[in-house]
Amino acid sequence: MNSSAPKIGFDRFIQLDWAAAALNIRAGTAGLDDLNALLDTAGLGAEAKKKTRTVLNRLWLEPRAELVDYADRGVAIRKMQPDIPVSALCWGMAVATYPFFGKVAELVGRLSAIQGGSSAYE
Repeated sequence: MNSSAPKIGFDRFIQLDWAAAALNIRAGTAGLDDLNALLDTAGLGAEAKKKTRTVLNRLWLEPRAELVDYADRGVAIRKMQPDIPVSALCWGMAVATYPFFGKVAELVGRLSAIQGGSSAYE
C-alpha cells in the first residue's frame, strides 16, 4: 500500500504569520491577496515564493485528502476558541502533514528532556 504522505519535511522557514494567514484563508476570514501581500513584503524571489506557497498549500490551503477533515477541525477550533494559539494549530497540522517533521520534533523533545535544556548559542 503506497501512502501519499510526503516522506520528508518542508525545506524552508515558514513564518508563523504566513501559516496563520493560510489558516485564516481556509477559515474564510482572509483572502489569497492577504497571503500574497505578506509574502511580497518578506522580499521572497519568485521561486522562493512559489515553494513557500507549496508548503502553505499542503498545510492549510489544499491538504491531502486524508487530512481535509483534520484541517477543517482545526478551523472549527479556531472559530470556536479564538484564544487558542495559532502556533498550536499550525504545529499540529505540520506534524500531520509531514510525518518526518513530527519525528524530528519528538526526538528533539526527548533529547532536551535528557539534557535538561539548551541554548541557541551552545
